Amino acid sequence: MKSIIFLIPFFNEEKNLKTLSDLIKKISLTRNFSYKILFLDDCSPDNSFKIIQEFKSQNMDDNLIIYQNSQNLGHGKSLLKLFELTKDYIDDADTIVTLDSDMKIEYNEFNEIFESENSVICKRRRFEEGLFRTLITLSAEFIIFLKTGKLWRDGNCPLRIYKKEDFLIINSLIPKNILTPNIISTIIFVKRKIPYTRKKINLIHDNKNSGVTWKGKNPLSKYIKILNFSLKSSFEVLRFKI
Repeated sequence: MKSIIFLIPFFNEEKNLKTLSDLIKKISLTRNFSYKILFLDDCSPDNSFKIIQEFKSQNMDDNLIIYQNSQNLGHGKSLLKLFELTKDYIDDADTIVTLDSDMKIEYNEFNEIFESENSVICKRRRFEEGLFRTLITLSAEFIIFLKTGKLWRDGNCPLRIYKKEDFLIINSLIPKNILTPNIISTIIFVKRKIPYTRKKINLIHDNKNSGVTWKGKNPLSKYIKILNFSLKSSFEVLRFKI
């Protein structure tokens, strides 16, 4: 039986964690694979950590393994921390999946992405960011083009299915403590000519909760934070060599 590890960092996702866990369980029965979900709470101020702990306890589900950061690291660094935490489970795994806990994916589409024989880098059919975030995304895609010579739409999509051997390559080459591991992963796939498949997925986008990391009382402060993050991550990608 195939064995899959799901890596899911989260921040303020109390409404989504149980739903996502149930979805993965449902897919595992359809596809006949065993799984473990490695959750990492990035110091959520809401009840996310408590809710997923209670869910694990109530269901007596040993497939859920829950970690918590001692300080807020941000999404990228939390994902890389989960990369390292897989070392305790990867010997028995065939596949590693990364995704955001707020990715509301239709069951059928989530089911279909497991059909590929290659690693999968998903592309969102609908991705509502707002004008400011859209401009930043376009800038990131331009940098990926400079690094790879390929036009990539949504090259930062967090939903990825890594074959074990590909994950080990990515994990060995990706710089530690960076802000944008998904973009760097995309570049490594292209530069190393690692076989991959692109799959389009629909998202049920939640405008009310989108961009929760950037929320604040002062809208200008939010945009400054986004711009600062984007500039730092852009320079990281530009400096990356392989």
